[in-house]
Amino acid sequence: MTSTCDGAAATVTGLVGGTFAFDTAPTDGAVIDSSTGTITGGDYDTTYSVSYTTNGDCPTTTIVSITSIIADDSSFEMTSTCDGAAATVTGLVGGTFAFDTAPTDGAVIDSSTGTITGGDYDTTYSVSYTTNGDCPTTTIVSITSIIADDSSFEMTSTCDGAAATVTGLVGGTFAFDTAPTDGAVIDSSTGTITGGDYDTTYSVSYTTNGDCPTTTIVSITSIIADDSSFEMTSTCDGGTATVTGLVGGTFAFDTAPTDGAVIDSSTGTVSQGGYGVDYIISYTTNGDCPTSSIVNFSSAVLPVISDPTPFEVCDDNIADGFVEMDLSIKNSEITNGNSNYAVTYYLTSEDATTADNPLTLPYTNISNPQTVFIRVVDIIYGCFVTTSMELNVQSAPAANTPSILEYCDADADGFGVFDLTNADAEITSGQTGLVITYHETQADAENNVNAITGNYNNIVQYQQTIYVRVESATITTTCATYLELLIVVNDVPQIETEPSALEVCDNDTDGFGLFDLSLASEEILNGLDPLDFEVTYYETLDNANSWRRIQ
Repeated sequence: MTSTCDGAAATVTGLVGGTFAFDTAPTDGAVIDSSTGTITGGDYDTTYSVSYTTNGDCPTTTIVSITSIIADDSSFEMTSTCDGAAATVTGLVGGTFAFDTAPTDGAVIDSSTGTITGGDYDTTYSVSYTTNGDCPTTTIVSITSIIADDSSFEMTSTCDGAAATVTGLVGGTFAFDTAPTDGAVIDSSTGTITGGDYDTTYSVSYTTNGDCPTTTIVSITSIIADDSSFEMTSTCDGGTATVTGLVGGTFAFDTAPTDGAVIDSSTGTVSQGGYGVDYIISYTTNGDCPTSSIVNFSSAVLPVISDPTPFEVCDDNIADGFVEMDLSIKNSEITNGNSNYAVTYYLTSEDATTADNPLTLPYTNISNPQTVFIRVVDIIYGCFVTTSMELNVQSAPAANTPSILEYCDADADGFGVFDLTNADAEITSGQTGLVITYHETQADAENNVNAITGNYNNIVQYQQTIYVRVESATITTTCATYLELLIVVNDVPQIETEPSALEVCDNDTDGFGLFDLSLASEEILNGLDPLDFEVTYYETLDNANSWRRIQ
């Protein structure tokens, strides 16, 4: 018998043609070929008892024990690596390695050495090893790659960078994943970032130095700087502060003032200073990332005003030197048109200084002339100055209402030409130093506009009122007397200019006779109502034309 891996093979050295059989039935499922004696289907290293019985004239039986070949030793060990494993054959070397189950992570295995590479951390692989000896066997081993180093870490923002805390495997190395542009630096051991800017994002890597180094990248943004912005509002003796950023900080003079001004460190209020003085104020926050801001400002200046000219008004209908007057007319002159100034009037200088008992407007003077006192306040800053003004009540010139001016209208259309200055002498009654102007409307007369110059053509048929303004040529006030002048257009009667001759008998033939001229009146009136017209007779044309003068 010759051993095989799963049994044995028989060689008859005696009389061939006999029968083989197990002398003792095997328990491993092996079978024997009765003709050839070949044992198959058995186990490695198993002893079988085989009988051979001849079939000749005198049959005999021989029993032989045979042990199958010992199986190849396919034992091996796997040692975990970061991306797979390494194999060590502890049995028969020279066999072949393979994945028993194909991996899904891209790992590969070296069939000769059993080395697994290109895999993932903490991943289990099933590896087979098959010997190539007389009785090949296969061993399967499962191996799990090493768990990756835990490179996790956290960053905590600081004002100029951040601080790192390793939550995984300590002892690794920190670095910037992206180089910063603001001059920040990082401590490779601690991960602390310093020297950076506020509100800036940094990308930081941390690489472990354990069995399976890994790298984690974390982005961190430094803390936003405290907002130390503030504004100053000028006051008369300094200013007030309004924090527009983070409240609760501290105010101070950046440059010490020289005028005795003081500052409240909590509110920033500057007081006890002078007018129009420049101050430099700093404000420092007390938050997580303190900053300081500096503001330059100037205290308010006193109102710049003009001393008013005397306030001259016309007396009212009662010429007693007392009249109601609107003093606010002078406001613009006093303030030079500055709308930020408020003006009030007082009887005394003391009242103007203390702002007590302001005069109610309109105001009626209590003497003529009279001095009133003025307080001008800057409504933005509250600074004030005082001045005074004289009140004078002027009387309007005396003037006479003129007689009607008439015009004889030859074409009877109701319009004529008037020389209005013909009324001047009657209006002034001989007074000198008066200016007389004529106007179509009362408003024009009162506003002293659109004065009529030269001959005037009436614009209202037959009868029109002209408004007369009379004022002094030497007193520069609006004090004037207003009169009305009536101008009338009279139609020239449309009469018979060539009446019939009057005839009488000359009894004494001397060429002279007595005529009743009125006998021609009816014909001359040519139908006009004799009650409305008077007909008179003259010996000469000049006398007729001069009728108005000789009446």
